[in-house]
Amino acid sequence: MGKKSKGRSAERITKEESIEIENTLFLEVVRMAEQAAIAASRAKITDELIIKGPSVVKEASLDAMQEVCDKLNVEGKVVVVESGNHENLILSVGQKIGRAVKDSWRVDVAVDAIDGPAFTVDEHPFTPREVNNLVTSVAMSEKGGLLRVPDVCMEKLIVGPASVGKVDLCWPVDPNLRAIAKSLNQKVEDLTVAVLGYNYSIDIAREVREAGASVRFFDGDVLGALLAAVRGTDVHAVMGFGGAGRGVIAAAALKCLGGEIQARFLPRNDKDKSKLKAVDASADTIYTTNDLVPGEGIIFAMTGVTDGVILKGVRLFPDQAKTHTLSRAYQTKVVCFSKGIHSLKGRTRAIVEIQ
Repeated sequence: MGKKSKGRSAERITKEESIEIENTLFLEVVRMAEQAAIAASRAKITDELIIKGPSVVKEASLDAMQEVCDKLNVEGKVVVVESGNHENLILSVGQKIGRAVKDSWRVDVAVDAIDGPAFTVDEHPFTPREVNNLVTSVAMSEKGGLLRVPDVCMEKLIVGPASVGKVDLCWPVDPNLRAIAKSLNQKVEDLTVAVLGYNYSIDIAREVREAGASVRFFDGDVLGALLAAVRGTDVHAVMGFGGAGRGVIAAAALKCLGGEIQARFLPRNDKDKSKLKAVDASADTIYTTNDLVPGEGIIFAMTGVTDGVILKGVRLFPDQAKTHTLSRAYQTKVVCFSKGIHSLKGRTRAIVEIQ
């Protein structure tokens, strides 16, 4: 049984200040996700339409995020970079961002260069069959509003708003599924669970099937969290294993949507244990949504790189790119899908549709 986290505090700000953070920086966070997706898409496909390796795409995505960060009027710090263990990247944990002008906001940023099939494990081949549901994600909050986590594996249990407070990561799969079904006024047999981390989650998938629910193996921690939190996606919960950094970004999205994540670190060796000790984290602790994202001014944005269940992928033209982005803010309750047109020459951008 894991012990509950005592929680950590973000920098104390008023509700009015958190709203101002969201209003001031919302479009900038969207722009980070958009530019990263465009760069990833351009790096992914050569003139001969040959798909490149994951590292090339991730580096291009992070480079684009860095370029946007350099122009932000914030005093910021990167606390999470999901990059698949690549080193010497232009955007790294602990790095300061922004121009730090007078009265600029102090913020923390978490970025996921690219997430989805073939990008969860570097050795996994990247084939045309696997290119759906690739996304880039960014979360921003006031200083201390995003938990700094080490680059280790994390077990996750994610549910939507109706099931918040009804599940427990310490429980076996079956009672959690019964609790979810009850909260949704459905039968367990009607539930679909997205299971993360195929190679490590066979036992979880077996228990889900034995309980009577359906299994959907899913690569993409953050996107999976959104599917569980939004009604009508036919995903009622997410279980399994993924990166800790993506757990923080998913928590930011879930906090904006009213969903819930429970998670715990799973160190696999002494190196992982040392990483946990370095940030005063524990493998015996259950971390909740508010533990992972204690902030009050929260912005989240996700842009599709390739077509997926929620977002369309980037469309590249000789001098333009079109993007499809989902963005959310916590205090202001903003939730929007936006389609953007971007000049690849003059760096201009226009939002052509907001839903």
